[in-house]
Amino acid sequence: MDIKTYLEQKRQEVDRFLGSIMPAEDAPPARLHKAMRYSLFAGGKRVRPILAIAACEAICGTSPLIPPLASTLELIHTYSLIHDDLPAMDNDDYRRGKLTNHKVFGEAMAILAGDALLTMAFDLASRPELVNGLEPRAQVRVIQELAAGSGGGATDRQLDRLTAFAEDIGLAFQIADDVLNVVGTREELGKDANTDASRGKKTYPTFFGVDGARKLAEERVASAIAHLKDFDRKADPLRDLARYIAARKN
Repeated sequence: MDIKTYLEQKRQEVDRFLGSIMPAEDAPPARLHKAMRYSLFAGGKRVRPILAIAACEAICGTSPLIPPLASTLELIHTYSLIHDDLPAMDNDDYRRGKLTNHKVFGEAMAILAGDALLTMAFDLASRPELVNGLEPRAQVRVIQELAAGSGGGATDRQLDRLTAFAEDIGLAFQIADDVLNVVGTREELGKDANTDASRGKKTYPTFFGVDGARKLAEERVASAIAHLKDFDRKADPLRDLARYIAARKN
């Protein structure tokens, strides 16, 4: 399966699960739920939960634990985007080609919507049915290291390798984001471009240039993939995701 097909298939799985747990827009308090859904279903790629799913699949294949645990990452990510866009933070007007949450619902409601999504993530990750049968130490790590596949029954060595992979790929993702902010267009990014420089932010392209930053991202991707050398072909989606993260256009 090519990476585009894999991403789309898993994105749909995540969206179905998120749709099943989110309150309806008209469920009281309706305005809060509408604000939460506005950002959560704004067309995100779901890269973070898909990475968690791929990590679990690399270890044990499918598991009923995967969708709930992976979805907590998207809830946390969406909360962070809502709060990041606020006037007191990055003061962004657009996200994913749409007006940011506070531009539609006001700052107070945007803060509440983000807080509610974060709280939902903690509630979801702490449900007893998700950790039954795990050793106490693993119960802690299942929350600490969702992106490293803790819910899949990984050995300590596998967890260490996946954690190292996650650290490298997280850095590659940030570097790629910094580069896209410089070279991307508003149409590609779904938000204003070149905002880091206009705000005086020091990013990887500031210190290394665009080409140098791209090289650093490629090095992190190569390092991330090297951490998976002991994994079989079930980890191929993780390897492909690592390459995708560095090469993406938005």
